[in-house]
Amino acid sequence: MKTLWKIVLLLLCTAVLAACGNDLTWTEDVKLPDGRVITLKRWVEFKGGSSHLGDPSTESRQTFEFKHPTTGQNVQWESTLEQGRLKTVALWLDKDKPQLLTEPAYGGDSIKYNCPNPPYLLYEYVASQWHAKPLSQVPLKSIRANLTTHPLQMREMIERNRQHLTEAQTSDSYTYRDGIHKVPYVIQFEGMPAQTFKEDNCNYPSRVNYLLQPEGK
Repeated sequence: MKTLWKIVLLLLCTAVLAACGNDLTWTEDVKLPDGRVITLKRWVEFKGGSSHLGDPSTESRQTFEFKHPTTGQNVQWESTLEQGRLKTVALWLDKDKPQLLTEPAYGGDSIKYNCPNPPYLLYEYVASQWHAKPLSQVPLKSIRANLTTHPLQMREMIERNRQHLTEAQTSDSYTYRDGIHKVPYVIQFEGMPAQTFKEDNCNYPSRVNYLLQPEGK
């Protein structure tokens, strides 16, 4: 009986350690649509809990920073569990103003942002702060994701590459259509439907497919 309890305690301790996780720090080179390349310093804390016992803990907080290629200003960004975790999808400059395309990371985060559909959120950096901007004002016709979108999934690759991802690696992004078919992560804004925010949107499983570039293009 004592041996059984020891095994149970060992399993519980393993689960707790997996749930707690730890930090991850790395740099990544990001190619902007205008051809310039900037280097981001990134950090993620994994204390967001997990949906299954023993699974690694999800992101609880993320930050990145980079030097503006024109002004030299240090630009910083942060996402937290309390506010609602956001996946970093793409970064570009519009008339020298940094713009960041994000997506709620998990179902609970989408609810915190009132279930956007299409599920992307756009931010612009003005006067040393990030401000939300209507997705309809995105200045691009399309863009391929150029940032690390899933740090938890990319952790092994980041560590294997000595905490640095090259421009070629961040530009070679993929996602899954209908959760099954692996396709290049190209988001097409031209002709997109008007974005809505309502609870019913969170029940639709494939809303991200609205803006994925059709296969074969």
